[in-house]
Amino acid sequence: MLFAPLTRRARVTDLKKLLSKLVNEHKDETLRPVLNSLKDTFIGLISAGMSAIHKMYRQDYEKRVSEIHRSVQENVDGKVLLEFAFNALISCEDWRDVSIALIITTGRRMSEIHGVSTSFQIVDENTLLFEGQMKTKGRVNVYAYEIPTLVPVSLVLNGIAYLKSCGRIYEETEDLDF
Repeated sequence: MLFAPLTRRARVTDLKKLLSKLVNEHKDETLRPVLNSLKDTFIGLISAGMSAIHKMYRQDYEKRVSEIHRSVQENVDGKVLLEFAFNALISCEDWRDVSIALIITTGRRMSEIHGVSTSFQIVDENTLLFEGQMKTKGRVNVYAYEIPTLVPVSLVLNGIAYLKSCGRIYEETEDLDF
């Protein structure tokens, strides 16, 4: 079995250090240049060999990942999802369906849909001004920005109002009960 890439790199580094130590500790000063040359050649051969092993390891890894992706790849019909979302937002019968519909139609995270600090304001028929993004990647001042919706914004706002009426909009400190 091949060593993982980090383990191989660490072993090559350890070997380089050991060879350098042995050459530097050699008592015969006249042999030191020859030993240095041999050390450099040997290290070059080891590095080339490890590079080839790493390439084989990487190709094998990429092949396995590709096979996994092919085996789990599934086509989803967006029209079916959009129809589900549209019907759920029209009927507003089950808060779970409405929640999923809002995620589908706005592209927002579940925590953003159900968060009390999230706000949506109408810009036009299919655009909302969104504030309350959860993951900001370290940005400090994340302001409101426009997001397109896949259904009329009135349906999205009705869905949000329905979730509020069901008590499904939460403070950030509350445990979510899904």
